[in-house]
Amino acid sequence: MEETYLWKIDNQQKEEALQHDIDTDILIIGGGLTGISVAFALKDQNQKIVVVDQNQCGHGVTLRTTGKLTFLQDNIYSKLEKIYGINTAKLYFKSQKDAIKIVKQNIQKYNIVCNFEEVDSYLFVTKEKNLNKLKKEKDILSSFCKVTDVNNLPIDFPIKKAIKVTGTAIFHPLKYLLALKDICKKTGIAFYEDTLVQNIIPQDRHYIVSANNHFIKAKKVVICCHYPFFILPFGIPFKTYLEKSYIAACKVDNNKKFSAINLDDEVYSFRYYQHNDNKYFLYLSQTTRLTDEINSLKQSNELKNKVQQDINSKYDYLWSNYDLMTSDHLPYIGKLKNKYSNLFLATGYNTWGMTNASLAGKIIADLILGKENPYISLFDPTRRLNSIMVVNDLVDNFKTAKSFIQTKLKKNYSFYPPNVKVTKRKGKTCGVYIDEKGMEHVVFNLCPHMKCSLIFNPITTSWDCPCHGSRFDIDGNILKGPSSYDIKIR
Repeated sequence: MEETYLWKIDNQQKEEALQHDIDTDILIIGGGLTGISVAFALKDQNQKIVVVDQNQCGHGVTLRTTGKLTFLQDNIYSKLEKIYGINTAKLYFKSQKDAIKIVKQNIQKYNIVCNFEEVDSYLFVTKEKNLNKLKKEKDILSSFCKVTDVNNLPIDFPIKKAIKVTGTAIFHPLKYLLALKDICKKTGIAFYEDTLVQNIIPQDRHYIVSANNHFIKAKKVVICCHYPFFILPFGIPFKTYLEKSYIAACKVDNNKKFSAINLDDEVYSFRYYQHNDNKYFLYLSQTTRLTDEINSLKQSNELKNKVQQDINSKYDYLWSNYDLMTSDHLPYIGKLKNKYSNLFLATGYNTWGMTNASLAGKIIADLILGKENPYISLFDPTRRLNSIMVVNDLVDNFKTAKSFIQTKLKKNYSFYPPNVKVTKRKGKTCGVYIDEKGMEHVVFNLCPHMKCSLIFNPITTSWDCPCHGSRFDIDGNILKGPSSYDIKIR
């Protein structure tokens, strides 16, 4: 099997790759919803803007999301209240409400057709032991908006209790993104796809960015990659960890307009989507730290079994998604400092990318234009560490280091198919894939990012990094970062 995507648009226009050196005022690296939202927010400012993407715009996390626009985000407000206090929790709530408002206003103003629907959202628990956790979240959230207690979801799914809010939405994320992109192109913003950025060098009053063996000279650079490819200056690998989930979309007879997520250790997230006469139920589960489960085939099969058991259906689409998690549950959106003062960053959305990506567009644009924004300090990437963040970072780094060591000790796994093996070639550890014609495809079994050993993924037929999520095809070409280099044997 292979991953298939509900949101994929077959006739999506392909942009050319960068084939020459260019100059620009603003370079945006990453053509997902974040990068497109930044470009959209700056489109009327009479500045030369270039957007580059490693693959095709919208084909990263945006293609893999569940397409929810909600402020009901598991127990985010309890977590923020514990770390920063009630005022920070309330400010984050307001930011998510504003993000939904931004998307809705854009859709209305530009008549964007993207299956946008306002729906109720539910937060539920399936275990008795988590009722107090739900109550605490409700008590905090009730001081911000109206919250209703309910005993059942709109579908037949066993729960102990739930709360419900209004004012949230669902949409088709790729249709929305491509509509914004088309509007940006009409204002003169340039887009380059299949353009892999490898390095950013700060100069006196600008940056030199290398991509596709060419150079981009930019006065300002905005990093909108899901997982930024550089280690310094920000040290993303030491401040975050990756979470992996699987999503199935199944054809159903009825479309029920709601979204839901739970608070238990075993994560469930639901919503419906309708396109013409086809109705789909989206079922997300099998959520783990990337470092905790390296067997993608096992996760995929377990989700298929859950779908069959819980909704008595087979999947029509099935895919995985990575989310970048931060130690204090807040994204990193803003401006870096010192010699990187014209370098901007937007990442670490903690599974809530559709709201925070939309919000990041406005925040980054306001920073570039010198405007005030109420959320600049909230999401400041250079915010101070506190004791909880330090402890969380230590735990995350320990788990990543443990995974790093385990992949060095064991090379071949029971879930590898017979035509895959890791072996030594001329003193180098290599991954070998033998295709149906008997031809060997040999690559270095080492991620260029931070030297983690790679794991073969039988679902995507790729070599994946279990530490930070880079992915390479069987010939060693880089498919997704943070690595900026391939693993070919030349």
